[in-house]
Formats: sequence, C-alpha cells, structure tokens
Amino acid sequence: MTRNHPQLFRAAGAACVALLLVAAAWLAPAARSAGAAAAPQATESIFVRKLALKGNDIVHSPSTGQLYASVPSSAGASGNSVAVIDPATGVVGSSVFVGSEPNRLALSDDGQTMYASLDGAYAIRRLDLATQTAGAQFAVGADTFFGPLVVNDLAVAPGEPHVAAVARYYRGLSP
Repeated sequence: MTRNHPQLFRAAGAACVALLLVAAAWLAPAARSAGAAAAPQATESIFVRKLALKGNDIVHSPSTGQLYASVPSSAGASGNSVAVIDPATGVVGSSVFVGSEPNRLALSDDGQTMYASLDGAYAIRRLDLATQTAGAQFAVGADTFFGPLVVNDLAVAPGEPHVAAVARYYRGLSP
C-alpha cells in the first residue's frame, strides 16, 4: 500500500497509523474471504482509531492481515524497533528491536521477510517475521567526499524474499 501512495502513508506518524487502520479494517474482511467484493457491506462500519505510537513507515501484510510500523528512538523504550499492529482492534502487539532509527520498510510477497532501513546506522536489516527475529544487517554505502548514503526507498523483489532493491541518496543533497 505504501508504494502506491507514499505521500499519504509516510506523512505524520500518528496520522499515518490512523489512516492506514481505516484502510486495513475496510480491506481486511474482503481480503480474507475468497471471492468477496471489495466494497464494504451494509453491516460493516468504517472507523478511525488513533494510536499513541510514533512511526516512520508502515506496511500491511495481506497474508497475516497485520500492520508493521517502524518506531524511532524518540518513542522511548519501544523505540528502534518494528511493531506489529492489529488493524481490527488497534492493539500494538510485539515489537522486534532492529537497530538505530528504523525508517523505510519493505515486505516480501510471501509475508515472511521484511527489510528495515536504519537511518542511524546507515544500513538495512532483514527481519524474519515468522520467528520475530532480526537477521543480517548490511551497510548502504558511503563516499569519501559526501559521506554516508541514506535509504530513500526500499523494495523486495517479487518471488525472491532475500533480494532487496534500494534507492539511496546523500543527506542534504537532492536524490
């Protein structure tokens, strides 16, 4: 969902979470039942639930129906992690520590692997969502003149959960 409307879902953290909860709650029943129409039924209600959660990016997993949010260090004890959110209840569940200042998230099409950019470490970390563990971390790169590169966008190759594409840029310069 974030790839189609990045300006909508990567705006302000709390507003972003609330907006996506509305979309996920509306889409989740249709996605779970095979052959169901995409439009809400007359008995369904659409609502907004605001969470007290700071977030940099958010993705929806069609396979689990869960939302995943990157939580910055400014969130306190739950910071520097990826949090799991149930869009139906608004409950923030478990979180996985991933490293310094997680930002962009990308989910594999099988729903088992996620990548998180780490703006503080100038790196990317792979997460195994089945075991809720952080895996390999690799540097984004640097230049002797301009310094370290930052992740501008991140995507996982279709059908290849261990292949990620990264768009990088130098902070303070145009991408």
